[in-house]
Amino acid sequence: MLAVYGVLGIACTLVQFATLELGIWWMGLQPVTASVLGFIGAAAVGYFANRNWTFRSDRPHREALPRFIAIALAALALNAAMMTFLIHRVGLHHLLAQALTTGTVLFWNFGANMFWSFRR
Repeated sequence: MLAVYGVLGIACTLVQFATLELGIWWMGLQPVTASVLGFIGAAAVGYFANRNWTFRSDRPHREALPRFIAIALAALALNAAMMTFLIHRVGLHHLLAQALTTGTVLFWNFGANMFWSFRR
């Protein structure tokens, strides 16, 4: 299960990093704003992929989706707070800050979704 989550996590991470870079370089967004947009895109991909492949959940969408959204909102707040701290307080480059943030948020998302969103 964790291996499948890892593979899907790579796909979601690619969505996040691509959106981050496109947002900064093509749209002129600030790194934290671009990161938040990337997170939202990655979460959308992650819901369907993890529901169907990682956790193979049969929990109805009307139950699983609100739980997933609640977890994603907490993870989004963690993502934004960490990116802000690492970029503006620590002075890290946005890509390194995003890598550290992604690693932290990954564990929160896996555990919370496994035990709450998709478990029957």
